[in-house]
Amino acid sequence: MEVARGVKRAGWKPVGVFVPAFLLVFLVPAGLQAIGFDRIVALTDGLVTYTLANTWVGILLTVGIVALWYGSLELEDIGVVPSKIPVAVAVTVGCWLIFTVAQVVVGLAVGDLSLYSAWIDPGVTVTLGETIGYFFGNVIFEELAFRGFLMVQVYLLLDGQWWQANDLARMAAAVGGSSLLFTLFHVPALLLGGIGLDMLAFILLYAVLLCLVYVRTRNIFLAMGFHGLANFPVPLFAVVETTPVDFSLVWAIPGTIIVLAWPRLPFGNGRTDRATSSNLRTF
Repeated sequence: MEVARGVKRAGWKPVGVFVPAFLLVFLVPAGLQAIGFDRIVALTDGLVTYTLANTWVGILLTVGIVALWYGSLELEDIGVVPSKIPVAVAVTVGCWLIFTVAQVVVGLAVGDLSLYSAWIDPGVTVTLGETIGYFFGNVIFEELAFRGFLMVQVYLLLDGQWWQANDLARMAAAVGGSSLLFTLFHVPALLLGGIGLDMLAFILLYAVLLCLVYVRTRNIFLAMGFHGLANFPVPLFAVVETTPVDFSLVWAIPGTIIVLAWPRLPFGNGRTDRATSSNLRTF
């Protein structure tokens, strides 16, 4: 796992405090409603959402207070290295463009290039608000909290002789533990959304894959980009809804190829900053 050399150990106490801090985030929507946040949503015509506000409170609690203040970590310790943003944005936008071009090709083939329904009902500003909420709120929160902080810190804290001698098991425990907690924290959202708990297996796999993206690329922003595309890939055309084509594969396959080939790509190697060079196993 090439994300931990030089990263500070926060200790078990901040890792333990992370859980109740995260649970407090579930109370934030009620608090926002109590102070009249609905008025802001209405005034912006849905451009500012509960998701955006809620997740930034979560970032303040779990990342700002727990990781950076109580854990005495720095931004680089949780993967925030600004120089890595351009590559992550380029790869994410590239995958989205492939996804969109595929929609155009299929749309022309079936004779339907009408807009994706969400741009019409509930409307452009609401759909943009949903997109902003996911990409600039939810994914930042969850990637910094679960991958940037929790996964790496669990790995560092498993520093006994057995763990050090069995690095693959150590990495599996860190990835599995953070992914399991990520999955369990999604149970309330599934229940409130009326979604079956059988979705938990998919969320667990999804969390593990995002961990591996971060481990492989050493770029938390790329994990954020893939997370956002998985949550809401921002389709433009209705063929996503009206054809049997699985358009998610159109961006996921090149994304997977990029991750697998990362060390051999011109923009994917030679990164040796404090938070990303490693004494951990790579794969």
